[in-house]
Amino acid sequence: MATANILIVDDEPRTAEFLRTLLELESYGAEITSGGLEALERVQREPLPDLVLLDVAMPGLDGLQTLGRLKEIRPGIKVVMVSCLSDPKTVVKAIRLGAQDYVAKPFQKAELDSVIRQALGREGALSEPSVPETAEEVGEGHYFLAASTAMLNIRSQVGMIAGVDVPVLILGESGTGKEVIVRLIHKLSSRSQPQG
Repeated sequence: MATANILIVDDEPRTAEFLRTLLELESYGAEITSGGLEALERVQREPLPDLVLLDVAMPGLDGLQTLGRLKEIRPGIKVVMVSCLSDPKTVVKAIRLGAQDYVAKPFQKAELDSVIRQALGREGALSEPSVPETAEEVGEGHYFLAASTAMLNIRSQVGMIAGVDVPVLILGESGTGKEVIVRLIHKLSSRSQPQG
């Protein structure tokens, strides 16, 4: 399998270099740009990065503005937001703009590795080339089954939403699994933990 190339967009040089080191430890190719405008220029050249790690809080063109412009220029580009802010409105806006995932600083290396593998669609990719089927129990005999790329994307979005205290409206036809999504959000949220 070819090595993935990841573009780091962060105005803080030490953070960018730290991220580059973590990526290189996992044998990813890593490239750094120091801001939104530079990132927009970069994605107009080949080869296109396989994934963009995009900081939210940057001077000038911030992360959300950059995300919106990236998706206009390259609609299929995969972007993971990285931020020390876990403001619900920011997370929701990032999802709406098309972010694959959202990682809050400080994060553990294992968490970053997992988010990157999932964003690249490489969870279990070495053992089987197709999307792995993973059944996740959500309570009372209900399971969330991620048996397609679309369902893995939904699982990723649920993980992002569950981490913030924000009202969620789930729409869909009868029988499409809305109750399973509700249970999964609850299971992953802090509200599922016993209050001490």
